[in-house]
Amino acid sequence: MTKEQKQNEESHSRENNIQWKSTWGILGGLFLVAFVVGLGAFALVDQNVIGQESQIEKLVQSPRRYYGDEISLVGNVSSVLGSRAMTIEGPGILSDEVLVISKNPLVPIGGGFDEALYQAGTRVSIRGEARKLDIDRVEEELGVDLVDSTFEEWIGKPVVIADTIREDL
Repeated sequence: MTKEQKQNEESHSRENNIQWKSTWGILGGLFLVAFVVGLGAFALVDQNVIGQESQIEKLVQSPRRYYGDEISLVGNVSSVLGSRAMTIEGPGILSDEVLVISKNPLVPIGGGFDEALYQAGTRVSIRGEARKLDIDRVEEELGVDLVDSTFEEWIGKPVVIADTIREDL
């Protein structure tokens, strides 16, 4: 092989190598952009979930932070505890529950729990005041007589005294 042929071959090899590196550089850059965009989209979805539904977990984990505040919660009814009370839970398998006591009846007059406005599994939006449960105070404020034994496990825990409860479609 002549010196000139060797130089042409090396030059051609360098051009192919540069072209190969450029192709991989472009593909790598596109992959990186797709990854960042995907990560950003995931973060936005996650932020929305945290912003809304995990408010229940935030209230349960740090109740004093919210006591006395007007708050809004979105969650699923886990159980109906009486004509004015229910528990709701956030998303997830090991989600926390919070007690909600409504200023208005959740059961039609003369109706039973099976006729409650919201059944277990119903997704609801709630607005009301967060506080530590004091049954006597709630009974006095709402002018009702709650069955104390139903709420014993909730004494001293957070409760939302709900002004509004709506099905969250």
